[in-house]
Amino acid sequence: MKAPSWKRARFLFPLIAAYALLCFLQRLIYAVWIRVDTGSLPVGIPLALLKGLAFDLATSAFLFLPLALLLALVSNRWHGRRRAVWSVAFFSLLPLLVGLNSIGFEFFFWEEFQARYNFIAVDYLVYTHEVVRNIWESYPVVWFFLGLFTLMAGIAWLLRSRTRHALESNGGWKERGAIVGIFCALLTLNFSMDEYKWLENDGFWGRELAKNSLFALFSAYNRNEINYSQFYISLDPAEARRLASGWVREESPSRSDELSREIRGESAEKDWNVVLVAIESMSARFMTRFGNDKPITPNLDRMAGEGLFFTKLYATGSRTVRGLEALMLSLPPTPGQSIVRRPNSDNLFNLGTVFRHRGYRTQFLYGGFGRFDNMGPWFESNGFEIIDRTRFAAGGITFSTAWGACDEDLFDEAIRRADAAHAEGKRFFQVALTTSNHRPYDFPDGRIDIPSHTGRDGAVKYTDYAIGRFVEQARKKPWYKNTLFIFVADHNASVAGGTDVPIRDYLIPVIFHNPGLVKAQAVDKLASQIDIAPTLLGMLGFRYKSWFFGQDLLKAKAGRALIGTYQKVALYEPGRLTLLEPGRRAQVQELGPLGEVKRSEMVDTRSGTLPESVKRTAAIYQSASEVFSSGMSKEKAPALGDAR
Repeated sequence: MKAPSWKRARFLFPLIAAYALLCFLQRLIYAVWIRVDTGSLPVGIPLALLKGLAFDLATSAFLFLPLALLLALVSNRWHGRRRAVWSVAFFSLLPLLVGLNSIGFEFFFWEEFQARYNFIAVDYLVYTHEVVRNIWESYPVVWFFLGLFTLMAGIAWLLRSRTRHALESNGGWKERGAIVGIFCALLTLNFSMDEYKWLENDGFWGRELAKNSLFALFSAYNRNEINYSQFYISLDPAEARRLASGWVREESPSRSDELSREIRGESAEKDWNVVLVAIESMSARFMTRFGNDKPITPNLDRMAGEGLFFTKLYATGSRTVRGLEALMLSLPPTPGQSIVRRPNSDNLFNLGTVFRHRGYRTQFLYGGFGRFDNMGPWFESNGFEIIDRTRFAAGGITFSTAWGACDEDLFDEAIRRADAAHAEGKRFFQVALTTSNHRPYDFPDGRIDIPSHTGRDGAVKYTDYAIGRFVEQARKKPWYKNTLFIFVADHNASVAGGTDVPIRDYLIPVIFHNPGLVKAQAVDKLASQIDIAPTLLGMLGFRYKSWFFGQDLLKAKAGRALIGTYQKVALYEPGRLTLLEPGRRAQVQELGPLGEVKRSEMVDTRSGTLPESVKRTAAIYQSASEVFSSGMSKEKAPALGDAR
């Protein structure tokens, strides 16, 4: 048998070597950059380069996998076919183009943050318009792409003859087996790597040098978080805990640096059922109570006058999962993605924990598929029974869109589940998430005087109609007289300004309703979604051990709200908004009575003396990040809280 020529392998592996060489040169440039910025080179550079090579090879396994399969599987009798030649050429150049783009654009990112790609880069993909415009205005983009085009043209010229030459070889089983075997080894290396564990003892600069651009980007996407201490103003951990503890307890200075505390109910515990309805995209501005001149929320407006109505309560973010995080965990919106979508977010102390400890049945109801945004798996891993559209009663879905069953169907299922719990003598805590107030704004015909699929106003009015119908149906049930209903938006309808924090757009309605249980009252105290859980438990008189950062709004001395985007986090106090940004930046805004910015000032964080509001804000978010990342709030027993 004729020995293999190895032409295919000699075509493939130099491409991988070229990619690894580019990554190596990138690390050397970063090392020089570090030397200029810090005045010294980080220790352990040889180890960083060695680990970096492992990351590069692991990444190349995915970049060049299609080409490897093509070379391993295509028979040499197809070498003259133009389709085969063009396929090999395409899958040779595309990985290099992706790799070069990743390396090139990361230089811009490094210049701003002195770090590899992280969740900030992932977040930038959400704000494509703003980011592309900023890059265009800040950097020589034209020259960058001209250089990239020239380089790719040169590579294509070098490969023009080698492509056909590679396919002319016999490509015997030894050569094909070697290609497949090496790529299997590289893929195994890839799946076995975890940059946090591989690099955890290498120091900051050692870690950043060792990382691969693409590997870091996808790792950031999977982890959905930004390391707070790395990118934001940080205090001594003990000092941060002391300040945060004092803030939570409304003590100044705090007598403790414990972030958990015992909550002792001031009245006999109530055995009310609770139904918490998170309303999709229900901005306060839709209600006439907040000045809308269109009567599209008659039921919510009526219930606001009948129940406990919070007039200055703000969403913590602009996504459903961020709202659910705040409602269930009462944690500030730490940088990055919501905790609902992060790894290691199971068995956390949450609102359902306190109810389950008292024998309540806890359920999450959603008209869509629970796997969306990891909501179902997260609630399930934190003790809730999941009731999504796949678990509705037979025939229970009468109308649906891509987002899920209409709100009437959702509420009908909630009533069925409440009936079942009541029949078994079980108290219940339900969290129901609506979907109808969402594009394409479709809903069943004949319910309201606005046609379906005509815009936001119709969807808002239909959701309001479904809520009114739900309450009227519940009123006929034997469990109604002992059930508190909470209606709260998951987030606002839209936030203008991209990565900014426009306060007025975050205002949402919150209503605690059941005239037989709650007296009509308007609460004007400044608050955010993290305050709903402790307020509810305070009304119920529950005694429990709390990791909540929110406050009982019926007892708190002063109001405040925590608000954030994926990158910026803020503390809103009367007349002032304190913002923390990546790059250890901070600004303080003076706000008018409607939340309008009257004056904004960037804080000199290098002076060594921080304004008290900046220190307070940093302490809160730093401590909240520590609570989650350290796992200190995880349930170490079936549930936390003191038994009655």
